Amino acid sequence: MRITQFSKYRPIEQSIQELQGRKYLNELRLATGKQVVDIADTPNLLVEKKRFEHQIQMQQQYKKNIEYSINFIQHTTETLDTIANDINKIKEIAISATQISVAHDVSIFGKQIKGLLEDIVRNLNSDFDGQFIFSGNILSSEHIQIPPGTKKIPYEIIQEAPTTENPSGFKVVFKGNTKKLVVNTSKVSSEVINTTAEEIFGDSSLTGLNKIIELYNLLTFNRDGTLRSEKDLFNKEDLTILENLQKEIAKMYDKVIAVNSRNGALLNRFESLKEHSANMITALEGYRSKVSDTDYASTTIQLNKDQTTLQFTLQVAARLSQVSLFDFLR
Repeated sequence: MRITQFSKYRPIEQSIQELQGRKYLNELRLATGKQVVDIADTPNLLVEKKRFEHQIQMQQQYKKNIEYSINFIQHTTETLDTIANDINKIKEIAISATQISVAHDVSIFGKQIKGLLEDIVRNLNSDFDGQFIFSGNILSSEHIQIPPGTKKIPYEIIQEAPTTENPSGFKVVFKGNTKKLVVNTSKVSSEVINTTAEEIFGDSSLTGLNKIIELYNLLTFNRDGTLRSEKDLFNKEDLTILENLQKEIAKMYDKVIAVNSRNGALLNRFESLKEHSANMITALEGYRSKVSDTDYASTTIQLNKDQTTLQFTLQVAARLSQVSLFDFLR
Protein backbone atom coordinates (compact mmCIF):
# COMPACT_ATOMS: atom_id res chain seq x y z
CA MET A 1 0.00 0.00 0.00
CA ARG A 2 1.33 3.36 -1.01
CA ILE A 3 1.13 6.04 1.65
CA THR A 4 1.55 9.67 0.71
CA GLN A 5 1.82 12.67 2.94
CA PHE A 6 -1.66 13.77 1.84
CA SER A 7 -3.40 10.50 2.72
CA LYS A 8 -3.79 11.57 6.34
CA TYR A 9 -5.77 14.64 5.33
CA ARG A 10 -8.53 12.94 3.35
CA PRO A 11 -10.72 11.71 6.26
CA ILE A 12 -10.29 15.06 8.00
CA GLU A 13 -11.07 16.93 4.80
CA GLN A 14 -14.24 14.92 4.31
CA SER A 15 -15.23 15.52 7.92
CA ILE A 16 -14.64 19.28 7.54
CA GLN A 17 -16.72 19.41 4.35
CA GLU A 18 -19.55 17.49 6.00
CA LEU A 19 -19.52 19.74 9.07
CA GLN A 20 -19.37 22.90 6.97
CA GLY A 21 -22.27 21.71 4.80
CA ARG A 22 -24.41 20.84 7.82
CA LYS A 23 -23.49 24.12 9.50
CA TYR A 24 -24.52 26.05 6.39
CA LEU A 25 -27.89 24.23 6.17
CA ASN A 26 -28.68 24.86 9.82
CA GLU A 27 -27.73 28.53 9.51
CA LEU A 28 -30.02 28.73 6.46
CA ARG A 29 -32.85 27.04 8.37
CA LEU A 30 -32.52 29.54 11.22
CA ALA A 31 -32.42 32.45 8.78
CA THR A 32 -35.44 31.36 6.67
CA GLY A 33 -37.46 29.54 9.30
CA LYS A 34 -37.87 26.63 6.88
CA GLN A 35 -36.74 23.10 7.59
CA VAL A 36 -36.79 22.08 3.93
CA VAL A 37 -33.98 24.12 2.33
CA ASP A 38 -32.22 21.40 0.37
CA ILE A 39 -34.17 18.77 -1.60
CA ALA A 40 -31.26 16.34 -1.55
CA ASP A 41 -30.92 16.70 2.22
CA THR A 42 -34.61 16.20 3.12
CA PRO A 43 -36.45 14.40 0.27
CA ASN A 44 -39.03 12.76 2.57
CA LEU A 45 -39.89 16.04 4.24
CA LEU A 46 -40.40 17.68 0.85
CA VAL A 47 -42.87 14.97 -0.19
CA GLU A 48 -44.79 15.42 3.08
CA LYS A 49 -44.80 19.19 2.68
CA LYS A 50 -46.20 18.95 -0.87
CA ARG A 51 -48.89 16.52 0.28
CA PHE A 52 -50.09 18.87 3.02
CA GLU A 53 -49.98 21.86 0.65
CA HIS A 54 -52.20 19.99 -1.82
CA GLN A 55 -54.68 19.14 0.93
CA ILE A 56 -54.70 22.76 2.11
CA GLN A 57 -55.39 24.02 -1.42
CA MET A 58 -58.29 21.60 -1.80
CA GLN A 59 -59.74 22.57 1.58
CA GLN A 60 -59.41 26.27 0.74
CA GLN A 61 -61.42 25.67 -2.44
CA TYR A 62 -64.11 23.86 -0.46
CA LYS A 63 -64.18 26.81 1.94
CA LYS A 64 -64.66 29.20 -0.99
CA ASN A 65 -67.53 27.00 -2.26
CA ILE A 66 -69.12 27.10 1.18
CA GLU A 67 -68.74 30.87 1.53
CA TYR A 68 -70.25 31.39 -1.94
CA SER A 69 -73.13 29.07 -1.02
CA ILE A 70 -73.83 30.97 2.20
CA ASN A 71 -74.09 34.26 0.29
CA PHE A 72 -76.20 32.61 -2.44
CA ILE A 73 -78.64 31.12 0.09
CA GLN A 74 -78.82 34.34 2.11
CA HIS A 75 -79.77 36.24 -1.04
CA THR A 76 -82.33 33.54 -1.84
CA THR A 77 -83.96 33.68 1.60
CA GLU A 78 -84.14 37.49 1.57
CA THR A 79 -85.72 37.45 -1.89
CA LEU A 80 -88.22 34.76 -0.90
CA ASP A 81 -89.15 36.79 2.18
CA THR A 82 -90.02 39.71 -0.12
CA ILE A 83 -91.98 37.42 -2.46
CA ALA A 84 -93.87 35.91 0.50
CA ASN A 85 -94.79 39.39 1.75
CA ASP A 86 -96.16 40.32 -1.68
CA ILE A 87 -98.17 37.10 -1.88
CA ASN A 88 -99.58 37.78 1.58
CA LYS A 89 -100.62 41.29 0.49
CA ILE A 90 -102.42 39.75 -2.49
CA LYS A 91 -104.21 37.35 -0.15
CA GLU A 92 -105.30 40.25 2.06
CA ILE A 93 -106.56 42.19 -0.95
CA ALA A 94 -108.58 39.15 -2.05
CA ILE A 95 -110.16 38.98 1.40
CA SER A 96 -110.94 42.70 1.37
CA ALA A 97 -112.57 42.39 -2.05
CA THR A 98 -115.36 40.22 -0.60
CA GLN A 99 -116.64 43.04 1.57
CA ILE A 100 -119.59 44.92 0.14
CA SER A 101 -118.43 48.17 1.72
CA VAL A 102 -115.42 48.30 -0.61
CA ALA A 103 -117.13 47.13 -3.77
CA HIS A 104 -116.40 50.44 -5.48
CA ASP A 105 -112.66 49.83 -4.91
CA VAL A 106 -112.54 46.49 -6.74
CA SER A 107 -110.93 47.97 -9.86
CA ILE A 108 -108.29 49.62 -7.67
CA PHE A 109 -107.65 46.24 -6.04
CA GLY A 110 -107.08 44.80 -9.49
CA LYS A 111 -104.39 47.37 -10.25
CA GLN A 112 -102.73 46.63 -6.88
CA ILE A 113 -102.76 42.90 -7.67
CA LYS A 114 -101.10 43.51 -11.03
CA GLY A 115 -98.43 45.72 -9.45
CA LEU A 116 -97.65 43.11 -6.79
CA LEU A 117 -97.47 40.35 -9.42
CA GLU A 118 -94.96 42.44 -11.39
CA ASP A 119 -92.90 42.85 -8.20
CA ILE A 120 -92.97 39.08 -7.60
CA VAL A 121 -91.81 38.33 -11.15
CA ARG A 122 -89.07 40.94 -10.90
CA ASN A 123 -87.81 39.30 -7.70
CA LEU A 124 -87.99 35.85 -9.29
CA ASN A 125 -85.56 37.19 -11.90
CA SER A 126 -83.19 38.29 -9.13
CA ASP A 127 -79.56 37.30 -9.52
CA PHE A 128 -76.62 36.81 -7.20
CA ASP A 129 -73.16 37.69 -8.51
CA GLY A 130 -74.59 37.73 -12.05
CA GLN A 131 -76.31 34.33 -11.73
CA PHE A 132 -80.09 33.82 -11.65
CA ILE A 133 -81.16 32.21 -8.37
CA PHE A 134 -84.56 30.69 -9.30
CA SER A 135 -83.93 29.30 -12.80
CA GLY A 136 -82.42 25.89 -12.01
CA ASN A 137 -78.97 25.45 -13.47
CA ILE A 138 -79.57 28.03 -16.20
CA LEU A 139 -77.65 30.82 -14.53
CA SER A 140 -77.21 33.44 -17.24
CA SER A 141 -79.42 35.02 -19.90
CA GLU A 142 -77.24 33.72 -22.75
CA HIS A 143 -78.37 30.16 -21.99
CA ILE A 144 -82.10 30.96 -21.95
CA GLN A 145 -84.05 29.67 -24.94
CA ILE A 146 -86.73 32.29 -25.62
CA PRO A 147 -89.87 32.22 -27.77
CA PRO A 148 -90.14 35.05 -30.31
CA GLY A 149 -91.08 38.39 -28.79
CA THR A 150 -90.01 37.56 -25.22
CA LYS A 151 -87.10 38.74 -23.10
CA LYS A 152 -83.99 36.81 -22.03
CA ILE A 153 -85.10 36.44 -18.42
CA PRO A 154 -86.31 33.28 -16.64
CA TYR A 155 -89.73 34.64 -15.60
CA GLU A 156 -91.86 36.96 -17.68
CA ILE A 157 -95.41 38.27 -17.84
CA ILE A 158 -96.58 38.02 -21.42
CA GLN A 159 -99.89 39.04 -23.00
CA GLU A 160 -101.67 36.67 -25.34
CA ALA A 161 -104.96 37.15 -27.16
CA PRO A 162 -107.80 37.70 -24.62
CA THR A 163 -110.23 34.84 -24.11
CA THR A 164 -113.35 34.28 -22.06
CA GLU A 165 -111.31 32.42 -19.46
CA ASN A 166 -108.48 34.98 -19.56
CA PRO A 167 -109.90 38.38 -20.56
CA SER A 168 -106.61 40.19 -19.84
CA GLY A 169 -104.54 37.73 -21.88
CA PHE A 170 -101.84 37.91 -19.21
CA LYS A 171 -99.76 34.84 -18.43
CA VAL A 172 -96.57 34.20 -16.46
CA VAL A 173 -94.10 31.98 -18.34
CA PHE A 174 -90.95 30.25 -17.13
CA LYS A 175 -87.91 29.76 -19.40
CA GLY A 176 -85.50 28.17 -16.92
CA ASN A 177 -85.50 24.60 -15.64
CA THR A 178 -85.93 22.81 -12.32
CA LYS A 179 -82.49 21.21 -12.11
CA LYS A 180 -80.41 21.35 -8.95
CA LEU A 181 -77.38 23.56 -8.44
CA VAL A 182 -74.82 21.45 -6.55
CA VAL A 183 -71.56 22.52 -4.88
CA ASN A 184 -68.84 20.32 -3.41
CA THR A 185 -68.27 20.96 0.29
CA SER A 186 -65.62 18.27 0.80
CA LYS A 187 -63.96 15.41 -1.06
CA VAL A 188 -66.91 13.12 -0.34
CA SER A 189 -69.92 15.43 0.12
CA SER A 190 -71.96 18.02 -1.78
CA GLU A 191 -75.03 20.19 -1.18
CA VAL A 192 -77.88 21.58 -3.28
CA ILE A 193 -78.03 25.36 -2.85
CA ASN A 194 -80.78 26.57 -5.19
CA THR A 195 -84.56 26.78 -4.86
CA THR A 196 -86.49 25.75 -7.98
CA ALA A 197 -89.74 27.00 -9.45
CA GLU A 198 -91.24 23.59 -8.83
CA GLU A 199 -90.49 23.84 -5.11
CA ILE A 200 -92.02 27.31 -4.83
CA PHE A 201 -95.08 26.95 -7.05
CA GLY A 202 -95.64 23.20 -7.25
CA ASP A 203 -94.71 22.87 -10.93
CA SER A 204 -92.69 24.60 -13.63
CA SER A 205 -95.85 25.88 -15.37
CA LEU A 206 -96.27 28.37 -12.50
CA THR A 207 -99.85 27.39 -11.74
CA GLY A 208 -99.71 29.35 -8.47
CA LEU A 209 -98.60 32.60 -10.11
CA ASN A 210 -101.22 32.27 -12.81
CA LYS A 211 -103.85 31.96 -10.06
CA ILE A 212 -102.92 35.53 -9.20
CA ILE A 213 -103.74 36.49 -12.82
CA GLU A 214 -107.09 34.75 -12.42
CA LEU A 215 -107.68 36.90 -9.34
CA TYR A 216 -106.66 40.00 -11.30
CA ASN A 217 -109.09 39.07 -14.08
CA LEU A 218 -111.91 38.53 -11.59
CA LEU A 219 -111.34 41.92 -9.96
CA THR A 220 -110.89 43.77 -13.25
CA PHE A 221 -113.29 42.19 -15.79
CA ASN A 222 -116.89 41.09 -15.95
CA ARG A 223 -117.90 37.70 -17.30
CA ASP A 224 -118.38 39.16 -20.76
CA GLY A 225 -114.84 40.55 -20.81
CA THR A 226 -115.82 44.15 -20.21
CA LEU A 227 -114.06 46.18 -17.52
CA ARG A 228 -115.71 45.96 -14.13
CA SER A 229 -117.16 49.24 -12.85
CA GLU A 230 -118.11 50.38 -9.36
CA LYS A 231 -121.69 49.21 -9.99
CA ASP A 232 -120.67 45.70 -11.08
CA LEU A 233 -120.92 43.78 -7.80
CA PHE A 234 -119.82 40.19 -7.32
CA ASN A 235 -122.50 37.58 -7.75
CA LYS A 236 -122.61 34.27 -5.88
CA GLU A 237 -120.51 32.50 -8.50
CA ASP A 238 -117.89 35.27 -8.41
CA LEU A 239 -117.66 35.01 -4.64
CA THR A 240 -117.19 31.22 -4.85
CA ILE A 241 -114.36 31.69 -7.35
CA LEU A 242 -112.86 34.42 -5.19
CA GLU A 243 -112.94 32.17 -2.13
CA ASN A 244 -111.22 29.35 -4.01
CA LEU A 245 -108.55 31.72 -5.30
CA GLN A 246 -107.94 32.96 -1.76
CA LYS A 247 -107.29 29.37 -0.66
CA GLU A 248 -104.92 28.73 -3.58
CA ILE A 249 -102.98 31.90 -2.87
CA ALA A 250 -102.83 31.03 0.84
CA LYS A 251 -101.39 27.61 -0.07
CA MET A 252 -98.78 29.29 -2.28
CA TYR A 253 -97.84 31.60 0.61
CA ASP A 254 -97.48 28.63 2.98
CA LYS A 255 -95.32 26.79 0.43
CA VAL A 256 -92.96 29.76 0.04
CA ILE A 257 -92.65 30.06 3.83
CA ALA A 258 -91.95 26.30 4.15
CA VAL A 259 -89.29 26.41 1.42
CA ASN A 260 -87.65 29.39 3.07
CA SER A 261 -87.64 27.63 6.45
CA ARG A 262 -85.77 24.78 4.81
CA ASN A 263 -83.31 27.29 3.35
CA GLY A 264 -82.79 28.72 6.84
CA ALA A 265 -81.86 25.26 8.13
CA LEU A 266 -79.56 24.79 5.11
CA LEU A 267 -77.90 28.11 5.87
CA ASN A 268 -77.21 26.98 9.44
CA ARG A 269 -75.67 23.77 8.11
CA PHE A 270 -73.40 25.71 5.78
CA GLU A 271 -72.28 27.95 8.64
CA SER A 272 -71.23 24.79 10.53
CA LEU A 273 -69.46 23.49 7.40
CA LYS A 274 -67.62 26.81 7.09
CA GLU A 275 -66.37 26.56 10.68
CA HIS A 276 -65.35 22.91 10.18
CA SER A 277 -63.51 23.81 6.95
CA ALA A 278 -61.64 26.64 8.67
CA ASN A 279 -60.61 24.26 11.46
CA MET A 280 -59.41 21.72 8.89
CA ILE A 281 -57.26 24.34 7.16
CA THR A 282 -55.76 25.41 10.50
CA ALA A 283 -54.96 21.78 11.40
CA LEU A 284 -53.40 21.05 7.99
CA GLU A 285 -51.32 24.22 8.17
CA GLY A 286 -50.13 23.07 11.59
CA TYR A 287 -49.08 19.69 10.19
CA ARG A 288 -47.32 21.38 7.29
CA SER A 289 -45.54 23.69 9.72
CA LYS A 290 -44.25 20.74 11.73
CA VAL A 291 -42.84 19.23 8.55
CA SER A 292 -41.48 22.33 6.82
CA ASP A 293 -40.74 24.89 9.54
CA THR A 294 -37.53 25.02 11.53
CA ASP A 295 -37.37 23.71 15.08
CA TYR A 296 -35.32 26.62 16.37
CA ALA A 297 -34.28 24.97 19.64
CA SER A 298 -32.98 21.68 18.19
CA THR A 299 -31.47 23.40 15.13
CA THR A 300 -29.60 25.90 17.33
CA ILE A 301 -28.25 23.10 19.54
CA GLN A 302 -27.12 21.12 16.49
CA LEU A 303 -25.51 24.21 14.99
CA ASN A 304 -23.55 24.85 18.18
CA LYS A 305 -22.41 21.21 18.25
CA ASP A 306 -21.29 21.38 14.62
CA GLN A 307 -19.41 24.65 15.22
CA THR A 308 -17.57 23.14 18.20
CA THR A 309 -16.76 19.95 16.29
CA LEU A 310 -15.63 21.95 13.26
CA GLN A 311 -13.28 24.09 15.36
CA PHE A 312 -11.77 20.97 16.96
CA THR A 313 -11.38 19.28 13.55
CA LEU A 314 -9.67 22.35 12.10
CA GLN A 315 -7.25 22.36 15.06
CA VAL A 316 -6.42 18.68 14.45
CA ALA A 317 -5.87 19.38 10.78
CA ALA A 318 -3.52 22.25 11.63
CA ARG A 319 -1.44 20.03 13.95
CA LEU A 320 -1.25 17.25 11.36
CA SER A 321 0.02 19.66 8.74
CA GLN A 322 3.08 20.26 10.93
CA VAL A 323 3.98 16.52 11.07
CA SER A 324 6.32 15.19 8.35
CA LEU A 325 5.82 11.97 6.41
CA PHE A 326 8.66 10.34 8.34
CA ASP A 327 7.04 11.28 11.65
CA PHE A 328 3.84 9.76 10.37
CA LEU A 329 5.64 6.46 9.47
CA ARG A 330 7.31 6.06 12.87
